[in-house]
Amino acid sequence: MIFNLIELKFKFQLQQYFDLIIEDECIKHADLHGVLLTGLTAKSIDLFQSFIDKTNDIQTACLAIIHSPYSEVIQSKQVQYWIQTYRDLLNRFKFWEKRYQIKFRNAGRPRF
Repeated sequence: MIFNLIELKFKFQLQQYFDLIIEDECIKHADLHGVLLTGLTAKSIDLFQSFIDKTNDIQTACLAIIHSPYSEVIQSKQVQYWIQTYRDLLNRFKFWEKRYQIKFRNAGRPRF
């Protein structure tokens, strides 16, 4: 019984360790598969920034991050900057309907 608890605790700690290593590697290499580990939490902001820096693809980052249920993520200055930049890009290309959808997509969603 005690051996099983020790083994279980070791497996849990090992899993946490690998999750952290994989998260850091995904952020370092701008691999969006890391969202599976970070979720759309504050930790994902670093991942998306790395992705934007590497690919200049602000659309993907914005369309993913606006679905975050965490208000501190959406309200962060960095994310607000991305969203505004993406809105400006949509305006430049006269995609006003898409811009409207982005602006009001999450107006009624609960945030934690």
